[in-house]
Parts: sequence; structure tokens; C-alpha cells
Amino acid sequence: LNYSKVLGIWWTFQRQTDKYWNSYGIGDPSEKHNNSITCEINYPLDSINPRLAGGLAINEDGEAILIHSGRIGGGKAGVGKKLFIDNYIGEAVEIKVKDSMHEYIPVGSLNSERFANQVALFVKEVARIKDLPKLESPVVPAIKPTDKLKNTFTDEFWGRKYIPSNHSGVAICDHGLVVNSFKELLLKKDFHVANNQYRDLYIIKEGVIVDTVFEFKTGTDRQSVYSAIGQLQLNNTMLTPKPKYVIVIPLGLSDEIQRTIRSLEIELLEYTWENDGKVKFIKPEKLVCLV
Repeated sequence: LNYSKVLGIWWTFQRQTDKYWNSYGIGDPSEKHNNSITCEINYPLDSINPRLAGGLAINEDGEAILIHSGRIGGGKAGVGKKLFIDNYIGEAVEIKVKDSMHEYIPVGSLNSERFANQVALFVKEVARIKDLPKLESPVVPAIKPTDKLKNTFTDEFWGRKYIPSNHSGVAICDHGLVVNSFKELLLKKDFHVANNQYRDLYIIKEGVIVDTVFEFKTGTDRQSVYSAIGQLQLNNTMLTPKPKYVIVIPLGLSDEIQRTIRSLEIELLEYTWENDGKVKFIKPEKLVCLV
């Protein structure tokens, strides 16, 4: 077995007659006892095999992305693909296999220097979902029948349903790393955070009030900015009272764009990547919602 204290996971790889067998587990593996496998990302020696959950996909730029169907096992009642899909927030990407389209989860981009972090996040997410049958689902009051909110946070590691060019596979796999890093920062400050299909992350106060909604982007291009503004305004317009809006985006927006965003009563939080693959947020204490 291989183990990384930094990543918090162990793994073992073996080439077999018809596939690569890749198994992962959580924590420091024991040398004296059996170690439970959290998940496997197995894929064939070539092409795609629907019987195997894993695979490798190539986008238009030639970027290689490790993918998974979401089919998880483990021998526990209720654990399977349906549990994973029902409890993971987000959308799988569409990948063409021969002449038809199939939905897969992008685990990590082999072009990214953060590939190991992306895989570790996936493994930990599988572990969390496997534990869900043991937990009671929280009763969450609804803001309105058409806009029910969760009051728990689900780690996410992939983004939207399309993969445009320019190494966006790296961006999709980075998305969850940024969201989860900021979630940990908020938890240390004793905020109650959650997310759902329409909101990357939000702060809950008094049990049911959505105080602040965060939209995360991994690019500074105009399309990313337009998308962030539109998602915040479209998905939260019916919330009462109106929550505060924050766009979390990489460092590098022009002063003009920043002024325009703030004129819409949207706060900005910028971030950069450190050498160890961790996210560094630029002065988060300046956000009004955190004061």
C-alpha cells in the first residue's frame, strides 16, 4: 500500500489481465489488520468498459480526465449508485462513448498539478456518502414549497454539465477543492453552512434564514463573471429576506470589472493557489458577511 499523510488516504494499484485495479482507503493503513477499501476506480486496459466504474476521457484539447460512473459498493444495504447520485450535489459531465452520450463524474485532471488532491477529495466524498444510511436525514423547513433548502453541506468536486476547451477539465475538478477549502474556513468560525443544486455554498442563521450565498468560479473570463452574477440573482431572487451575495473567484479581475460587480451589491473574494495545492483566500475577513 501507498499512504499520504498530507492527503489522508492510502491506495494500491495493480495491472490485471483485463483492467487496472485501483483501490483507495481513508487514513493511515494498519499493518496488523485488514484495511477496508473505500472505493475503487477501475478501468480497462484500453477503451471504456461499462462493467467498470472508472475510465479515462479525453477532451477536445487532448486533456486526460479520470472519470467515475458513480456506482459505489461495499456490501452495505442501500449503498449503490442511486445513493451516490441522490446525495451528491451537482451535475455529471456528458461523455461520448462510441455513438452515445453517458454521464460520468470527473474525478481529476491528469493535466493538473492538483490531481492527487482531486482524487483524495473524491475518495473522502465516497466515504461520506457510504455513511449516510447510518444517519438520520435532518428535517429542514422550506422557504417555499418550490425552494426547499438543506441545512447541511455536501462536499463537491465537480462542476457543470459541459467541458469547454482551454483545460476546463482542470477547472471543473478544482471547483470542489475551492468550495471545500472555504467551507472549512467558515466552519472554524462556527458558521452553519450548506449547499444545494442551485447554490455552491450558503450561510444559515437562526436555523432557516439564508444569510449569505456564495458562487465559486475557477476562471476570470467574462463568461465566468456573467455566469456567477446570473446564478446569484436568478437562483435567489425569491428568498426573503434577500441574502448577501459573494462571488469567489481567482485573483486577477480588472478594477473596472470589480467596480461593476460591487455596484450590483455583490461582494468579491479572490483566491490564489499555493505550491502545496491548497487555496489561499485574499483577506476574507473584509467580507461584510463574516464581520
